[in-house]
Amino acid sequence: MDLKFWLDKWERNDLGFHANEFEPILTKYFAEIHPGTVFVPLCGKSRDLLWFIQKGWRVLGVEASPIACRAFFDENGLSSRMETRGDFTLYIGDSVTLWCGDFFSMPSEPFKDVTAVYDRAALIALPADLRPKYVERLIRLLSASDFKRLPLLLIALEYPQDRASGPPFSVDSSEVRRLYGPWRSVQELLREEDTVLPRVNAKFHDVRIFETAYLVD
Repeated sequence: MDLKFWLDKWERNDLGFHANEFEPILTKYFAEIHPGTVFVPLCGKSRDLLWFIQKGWRVLGVEASPIACRAFFDENGLSSRMETRGDFTLYIGDSVTLWCGDFFSMPSEPFKDVTAVYDRAALIALPADLRPKYVERLIRLLSASDFKRLPLLLIALEYPQDRASGPPFSVDSSEVRRLYGPWRSVQELLREEDTVLPRVNAKFHDVRIFETAYLVD
């Protein structure tokens, strides 16, 4: 799986992974954190970005697809300007900057002011061989922040991987702890059955899925 896989999905408007509502776990747990700058990896055109803006946060996102970046601003009636920074195109609004390009090539400079991370659909979008590389790169980028305590809200899915092919992939609690444990403490916040995904995504029709949330701190 590479960037072309996701770029093709956006070209085909194959957006079974896109949610139109704010994530309830986000609104519950992030409401307790003082607004600062939140990093949202592989953000797509997620409406959760709009929730952060409305609550006084500044948003730093990274997304491979220019279609997704443009759509976020257009669909939410937000103005933006574009800049080129190396291999990235930046979509810059009043309280949000989306870096359009490859997450693994992102420079550390924008992370100086990051105070929190929201991973709604990044880790579970990646196959097993890429997940350790993703976490290692994320931790390295976050080390550039001036803030030493950086809460990370991670939302994942658990299901029998042999019953359905990702993405989204199943990432269980043992893997989350194995990936983040060397750097951070991991606290499971929530584990509940996901009754929505089997209804909206045919490949999960007969699969029992659990949505989980972790505070990585």
